[in-house]
Formats: sequence, structure tokens, C-alpha cells
Amino acid sequence: MCRGSGCIWRGWPRPPRSSGSRAIRSPTPKARDWAVRDYRLYLLRDADPKRSVRYSNNALAALDDFHVRLGLGKADIGR
Repeated sequence: MCRGSGCIWRGWPRPPRSSGSRAIRSPTPKARDWAVRDYRLYLLRDADPKRSVRYSNNALAALDDFHVRLGLGKADIGR
């Protein structure tokens, strides 16, 4: 609650109304695999500082866990 500027906390924002046509589609397994593969290459080659293989594998394991919890399955990439 802010008294000087007049702002009041009204709770969590409401979720957006889904109109059906604007619903977010879940990514295809191929798109997921490409995104994870590109992220791995970014970590190993382009990140500043460059990350080790161990660090990138831990990050990919976290992404795999996230995708499994969403019901998308693990990414099929080489490690």
C-alpha cells in the first residue's frame, strides 16, 4: 500500500481471459528439442563467460525436469 502515490495492492492480477483462438499451444517435441539444443550450444560457445560441460548438463537436467513436469517429456538431444 502506497499512501503518497495513491497505489493500493489489490491482490494477484487476474488471469487473462481465453478466447479460444488466442490460447497458447504447447510446443511440438521437435521445437522443444531444437530450443534445448540451441541453448546448450549457447552455454558452451557463446555465453559470457563460457560454461563448462558439467554446468550445461546440469542446466539441461533442470530443463528436462521442467518439461517432464509440464507433460512434454525429456528433450531428445545428444549430451
